[in-house]
Amino acid sequence: MVTMDVIAVPFTYNYLVQPEFTFMEVRGVLRTGPEGLVIEFRDHPVVAGVNPPHDRGVRSVAVPWDQVQSLALRDRFLRRPLLVLRVASMFAVAALPGVDGTEVAMVIARADRMLARHAAAEVEAAMAEHRLRTLGAGDEASRLPPR
Repeated sequence: MVTMDVIAVPFTYNYLVQPEFTFMEVRGVLRTGPEGLVIEFRDHPVVAGVNPPHDRGVRSVAVPWDQVQSLALRDRFLRRPLLVLRVASMFAVAALPGVDGTEVAMVIARADRMLARHAAAEVEAAMAEHRLRTLGAGDEASRLPPR
């Protein structure tokens, strides 16, 4: 268990549903927690001036610390920054709509850039703490080889 303050960063991203050629928008919050990252989200079709026809509700995906490889903020010139989450397995983010690989690129509002940078630093520290706990737990498979 990792001890850290809960940090919540709002995000959005879009994806295309192939058979219908419909653009979908995902809005959500990436939260840190003691067991890993939690991504809460809802998605709806992007139609100008029209409310979503149906609401599937808020869903969530939990990504444990041992699956998180990195969380980094990428600043882009004249565009909103991206918060990029990389995971070790595709299964960790398989429930997120529009995600095909092991990387999730979430668009962050400019006003939340410092919060996202703080979250990325906290996640890197939490991952290091988790690795140290794993090494110190006596698990022979995770120990470093002797020099």
